[in-house]
Parts: sequence; C-alpha cells; structure tokens
Amino acid sequence: YCNNIAANQVVETLEDKQGQIWLDKKMLDLCHLQNKKAHKIIYDHKQYYLLNDIVGNNYHVNNEKSTIDINIPVKNYPSNNVFLNKMDTTKIRPKRQGLYLNYDLTAQKENLTDTNNLSGLSTLNYFNKNGVGEFEYFLQNINNKTTSVRLDTNWTLDEPEKAASWRFGDSITGTDIWTGAVRFGGIQYATNFATQPNYITFPLPSVKGQAVVPTSVDFYLNNQLLNSQNVNSGAFDIQGLPVITGAGDILVQTKDITGKQTVVAVPYYASASLLQKGLSSFSYDLGMIRNDYGIESNNYSDPTGVVSYKKGLSNDFTAGVHSEILAHQQDIGLSGAYNLNNLAIVNTAIAASNNESKQGGLLLAGIQRQTPRYSLGFQAETTSEDFWQLGLTDDELSPKFLLQSSASINSQRYGTLSVSYTNRVGRTEPVIGIATFGYNLPLGKKTFLSVNYTQQFGNDKSKQLYINFIYTP
Repeated sequence: YCNNIAANQVVETLEDKQGQIWLDKKMLDLCHLQNKKAHKIIYDHKQYYLLNDIVGNNYHVNNEKSTIDINIPVKNYPSNNVFLNKMDTTKIRPKRQGLYLNYDLTAQKENLTDTNNLSGLSTLNYFNKNGVGEFEYFLQNINNKTTSVRLDTNWTLDEPEKAASWRFGDSITGTDIWTGAVRFGGIQYATNFATQPNYITFPLPSVKGQAVVPTSVDFYLNNQLLNSQNVNSGAFDIQGLPVITGAGDILVQTKDITGKQTVVAVPYYASASLLQKGLSSFSYDLGMIRNDYGIESNNYSDPTGVVSYKKGLSNDFTAGVHSEILAHQQDIGLSGAYNLNNLAIVNTAIAASNNESKQGGLLLAGIQRQTPRYSLGFQAETTSEDFWQLGLTDDELSPKFLLQSSASINSQRYGTLSVSYTNRVGRTEPVIGIATFGYNLPLGKKTFLSVNYTQQFGNDKSKQLYINFIYTP
C-alpha cells in the first residue's frame, strides 16, 4: 500500500536480523520512492534498498496479512500536468483538386427615383494540393448601364501545422492597435489561427494544487460544468480551461476517494488583446498599394513593405512592433497590452514616422474592462502634425486627437443597454463627434426589440433613430 492506496502488486521484501525492511526497485517505483541515499544489498542476484533510509519509520508492516503500508510525501509523486488547449501540428493538404463557384444576386426597384438595380457578386475558387486560388468579380446594372470591377485575385497556401498562410496576389496588410489596414497586391506570409479552429490564442486560466490521494476535479463557470479531470496523488497543474473573454470566476470542486470535498473560486481575466506566453503573431507583406478598391480593377501604385509582429512575453503582457515602409515615407511603432491584476486590459503604443524628411510621432493609451454584466472602455490617441502612416492620402494630415469611449450593461430580465462616444479632431478633416445609444430586449423566445439612436456633432449635424421588432421563426 502507498498512502493507504492498494498498489495491486505482489512484491518481494526482506527483513534482516534487526527487523529492518528492505525493498526492491519494483516496490520503490510503485510508490515513487527515491533510492539515492539508501543502503543497498544484493540478495539472490537482486538489489534491495533499506526502507528506513528512504521514509524513516513512516511505514507499517502487517505480518498476518502480508502487507506493508508506506506513508509517502506528496512531493514524491510526479506532477499531473494536463493541457486542454493544444495546437494540432498535423500537416494537412487537399489530396484532390476541385472547382466551385459562389455567387450572390440582388435585384432592386425604386419607384420614387424610377431606378432599376441589378447586381451580382461571384467568386470562382480552384483548389489542389498546393493551395486555393480565388477570383472575385462584381457586376452591376443600373437602368441598363453596366459596370464591372475585379475585386480580389489571389492564391493561398495554408500551413495548419504552423498556423500560418502564404498569399500571392491581392491581400490586406497586417495591423497593430495604432495602425489601419490597406489593400495591396504582392506576397504575404502571416499567422492564420483560423487554420487551428479549436486553438485559443489568448491566455486561459490554469489551476494548480496537490492531491494526497486520487481525486476528481470539476470546474464550473456560470453554474455550468466546464471540465472534469481525474488526477492521481501528487501535484496537479491543469492548464487551458476554455472561458469566454472578460472577467469571471471559475469554481473548482475537488473530491478525493475518501469523500472529502473542497470548493474554491479562482478569478481570471481573459482578453483577445493578449497572446499566450511564448506565442507569436506576425504578418510580413511586400507588394504595391491598391487604390480605389471596388471602383477600379487594376489601380496599383507605390511599392511598400509592412512588418507586424507580436509576442506574449508573459500571460499578462503582450508586446508588438509594427513598421510600414515606402520609398519616401516610413514609420515604426511599439505597442503593449497588459493585464492589470485581473481588473482590466491596459493598451499603450508609441510610434515615430518620417515623411520626406519631416518627422512625426504618435501616442496612444487605453483601458478596457469586460464582465458578463457590464463593460467599460476608453482610448485616446494623439499625433504630431507631421506624423504619417499608411492610409493617409497625399493631401491629408493625421488627426490631432482621437477619443473613443463605450459602456454597456446587461440584464437577463431588462435587456442590454449600450452607449458610446467618439470624438475626432482633424487637421485637414472637420471636427466630428458621434454619440450612439442602443437598447435590446427579448420579448419572448423568438421576438426581440431593438432601439438604436445616433447623433453626429460638428460641421455636419445629424440624428437617426431606428426601432426594430425582430422575429425569428
């Protein structure tokens, strides 16, 4: 027996003239005992070790039943490590080739303006073991006047074993919290976690503990059983418990074979702004910027290169670097996302740019807290007059100040209320402020009430109110 747990094994033991017990290596392994400092003898071509040197007097011999029960420190047992969130490194490629067509047709007639509108969006895809090709086309006819434009044309090779993809042709540049995305034509190699649909990239809570005897561990979230594990005696570390984003508590209930139960609450904060420790996300782009997407088919201009890289330095801090390079303009910036003691996520960024020998800078700071009942968010960004980044036109300057704030509260009985306010102080663009109000209330299992109000401030003032009753069959 090891800690009163039957080993279900018959082993040989020796008892010397002094009544001391000697065990063979098989018994030591069953009870996870170390023999480094124990005296050793050889009997009948087998090695035996003095039990007193290993556990002292922490054992009991029952000669009538021919049993021995050894009390073993929990630290001697190997750790029970369970990883619930694993990336599948299996290399998968299509074994066959094929062709398919997606299309969407829309017909509309407006009597007020006497307008007939017929439009169609089609995507032709071809796939084989080397990837997937896509050709997307848009066609529109308004009052017998037809226009057409090519949208995206590319070839994509997914590498699920690396959670990455190669893309040749039309694509979108990688981004960071302080940047915008632009379309370009060229080559892109980037992480693609969509190829790992069961893998969660942000840090997930873990639970550590010790079990003196075999124990079952149940995890509950919002009164629902999240996961259940059986662990052997010893330390246990269960990592990657799947939770929704935001703040919350996991109830951990343990029950050992003696019937003893314990319940503890483990707080957590999960955010998609963070990456797991050691996990990286990147996008390397090289090509030519595409202009007037959706209007012109082949308007490409300046050659550009974009590098975006993020890495989880710890489960509480993710750092990033991003750079955009044109012939006469360049920028580079650093960003960080930090879990503030499971209370909120703090985002920061700093960037510098060069625009034809004119230097500029950017500063950004924000904080966000999300729970099942409410959420709060605030972010402010300011730039110097000569700051440049991709997406700005030749005659456009970066905004002087940008403020974004939002709040929401959720009640199962009274519905969800949300408000937001955005203020943009431009240099070449007019000052604009937008306030929104939203309210959603379920009126039954299939009916919902939705109220949305938007008010725009600044040079162009406007108010909009939408009230919708939604019925789902």
